[in-house]
Amino acid sequence: MLLHEAKKGYPTHFWLAQGHIAEAEDELLRDHPELAEIVRNERKLLEEDPSYEIPIMDLIDRVTAAAEEEETAHVERKGSKAGRSGIHKARGR
Repeated sequence: MLLHEAKKGYPTHFWLAQGHIAEAEDELLRDHPELAEIVRNERKLLEEDPSYEIPIMDLIDRVTAAAEEEETAHVERKGSKAGRSGIHKARGR
């Protein structure tokens, strides 16, 4: 939305959008460095050419898929821990 506003004559919105993209990149860095690099590359392309159209829906789909995989793995780990604790309780541990 900010990039559309920038094109309509609000140039400061371009820099606000750049900041939001950089923030997303930063938040991805620890857990998803490969996605952070993809977002960074898109941000740099936009920085070099403000008319560049970031494939935002593709980026959203990639981040969503990574989040879903992470959630599935977390639930599976949590389930296996619960199973072990039940065994330990039955044995009096």
